[in-house]
Amino acid sequence: MTKRVPVPLKNQEEASIWEINNLPALEYCDLHRAAKLLDCKVDDLLHWAEIGAIELCLKFNAFRASIKSFELNTKYRNNPKSWIKEKIDSGVLNKYITNDYKQLSLLQFILGPIKIGNDGNIDQEYCIESSFPSPICHIFGLWGLISNPHDNLFSVLQSSKKAQVTALNLQLKAADEELTVDSIRVQPVWSELYDGFTELGNPIGPAPIIFIITPSDLFITRKHIEQIGRYRGKLIPSYINGGVYRPESEDSIKEHGNVEASAAKREAVYQAAIYWLKHDPSACKGKRGDLTIEAWAEKIISEKNNPKAKIELGIDKVKQCLRVAISGKN
Repeated sequence: MTKRVPVPLKNQEEASIWEINNLPALEYCDLHRAAKLLDCKVDDLLHWAEIGAIELCLKFNAFRASIKSFELNTKYRNNPKSWIKEKIDSGVLNKYITNDYKQLSLLQFILGPIKIGNDGNIDQEYCIESSFPSPICHIFGLWGLISNPHDNLFSVLQSSKKAQVTALNLQLKAADEELTVDSIRVQPVWSELYDGFTELGNPIGPAPIIFIITPSDLFITRKHIEQIGRYRGKLIPSYINGGVYRPESEDSIKEHGNVEASAAKREAVYQAAIYWLKHDPSACKGKRGDLTIEAWAEKIISEKNNPKAKIELGIDKVKQCLRVAISGKN
């Protein structure tokens, strides 16, 4: 049996967590193994995840989910199939759909029938949510949990040692990838879980429970194990100390008889923009009778407390959202 060779004390500060443990790096492991490697407690890992210092993941095998992205809600809202084709042709999706063992997060589109046109061209159909511009897929491997400030799974796991995962609090991103406005997110297929939706697309009724998790169901990747190791004895960047940017949640939760999920602040702007373009198009036009960002934004802001088109962002942010929606670029 090979004896473990400890790292000399004078080199402990510079040594990686793998050198300290005299091990080759693990690409990922469960929280109990990570706690042993890092000489901490599982609750410490849950705390660091809660404050955004690290990412924790769930592992899936053909879990049915829908894909969300900024572009699907704007530029490709009426044609999500074109979004799939464009992202495959550009190579953006290839790393998720090609199992070459280099990617921790994988997905597989659910295909529909193949149509052959009169010109002989083959047109592949995809399974799309009935109520949203969201392709449906199966996900495999590790997917990072996106923290929801209104229903934080990590906080619940610390106090209760188990947590209910619902259609509202389960939002996922590819493991180890930065969460940006262009990121692909996945969540449960709402149109298959809820009986109905409001005019603005918010689900009606209590959030269905999908499954229950315990800390033993969570995993942490090498990237985040090493992040903790680098900050041994130091202040680790987090939401609290401003070292980590907290992205706007895709969905927030409010109580109003039944539990409803309202879209994120930007999504609310897009919904309001569509609403006023449909119900009061003249107010969205400038003096020359053309649709303008200025007039459109002013209409949205003037009606920001309208129950059917309520928003929280200021006029500058609204204009920015409209520019992105029109151009398809940030």
